[in-house]
Amino acid sequence: SSPNIERESETKMIMMVSDLILDVAIRDYVLFPILIIIFCVSMAMGNISSSLAGGSSPNIERVYESNLLTRVARLRTYGSNISINGFQKRKAFFNHEEYGLLSAMSVPKESAGIGSMMNPEAMSQNMPNQVLMMMNNMYFFILYNLVNHFFAGFVTAKLPFSLTNGFKAMFHQGINMSDLDVTYVSSSSWLLLIFTGLRGITGLLMTRSPLPGSILGGGTVETAATPQPMMGGSDPSAKYRAEKENLQITSHNSHVSGSMKRLLESLDEHSQ
Repeated sequence: SSPNIERESETKMIMMVSDLILDVAIRDYVLFPILIIIFCVSMAMGNISSSLAGGSSPNIERVYESNLLTRVARLRTYGSNISINGFQKRKAFFNHEEYGLLSAMSVPKESAGIGSMMNPEAMSQNMPNQVLMMMNNMYFFILYNLVNHFFAGFVTAKLPFSLTNGFKAMFHQGINMSDLDVTYVSSSSWLLLIFTGLRGITGLLMTRSPLPGSILGGGTVETAATPQPMMGGSDPSAKYRAEKENLQITSHNSHVSGSMKRLLESLDEHSQ
């Protein structure tokens, strides 16, 4: 009879662990404080990032060059969705040997060599982004360690929907309870969820958008709108020549031509 009693006790323990009753004090002294701290610090860091980046203006020439490469890449990827006449016109607009944009941009330019590498103005253009990235990474590291120090081991919330056991590593950080239901969220996991979920809210509430390269913006430093200066005297015409060659060998395979024939063939197969 003793084995049966042990099994019953284990079953009761598992049921108790899977259906926890969270204390109201956890909500007041753990859940809400973490939410308020992350929100306030995110707003402060977003305003600091906007203030530091407010004086820098993008290089219009590099913005134009980056957008040009983006347009060529879109033509190569989605060119089959337009007519062959439209594709050929756009291809000639970029690749015409005399008037094409890529042909003009592919001409090698004189490199400034070591002079451009040692130019303080060129080297300082990327400094604000690097400083802001360091600040964002440092403040997240400090917050994460503070939460783990003061709120370690707390089960802060329960999700209103079911999840598979594969999410346990995501929602049970800092607690070691194998029988705990996956829908419960630990304090460390709550910090990560709030930090990720508040990006869009802080961006809407701030008067100025956060820096695209910051963690608050959820992007990377090098974007089409904020291209980075090329260091070391690299030749920018090489990437235009590569795009020109890629576009030149791209053929137009229309998704529309032959669609009626494919439709009739599929209907015949289903009718048989």
